[in-house]
Amino acid sequence: MLENPNIGITGTRAENFLEPNTQVPPWFNYDQHLQECNVIIPSTLVVRRSVFHQIGNFSQKYQSEEDTEWLRRAEDNNVNTFMIPEILTLRRLHGTNLSWKMKPMHKFNMLRIIKESIARQRRAS
Repeated sequence: MLENPNIGITGTRAENFLEPNTQVPPWFNYDQHLQECNVIIPSTLVVRRSVFHQIGNFSQKYQSEEDTEWLRRAEDNNVNTFMIPEILTLRRLHGTNLSWKMKPMHKFNMLRIIKESIARQRRAS
């Protein structure tokens, strides 16, 4: 980011791992959930202060997927994002991850995020 002031958000790849003795929920897919994470997750974010001024803070409307919603707003506002192509974060999956507890709301939240994004794009054009 120091070398490229046009980059507003930087993230890294992450590797997921399952905490020993974790009881996995029925929907858990070992092949899918224990692979390398190729999307920006909050624990890897480095964000310029100006981006928060431009798009605001994380929405309190979401108990989970608030990072997805925020990154979607950044994309809708043409904030340049860069993914460092190295695994620099290990993400521990365990039975009390908020995303696990909120899994029943995941599809609803994702559709809501897409709907809000489409509305923003229509207002901008």
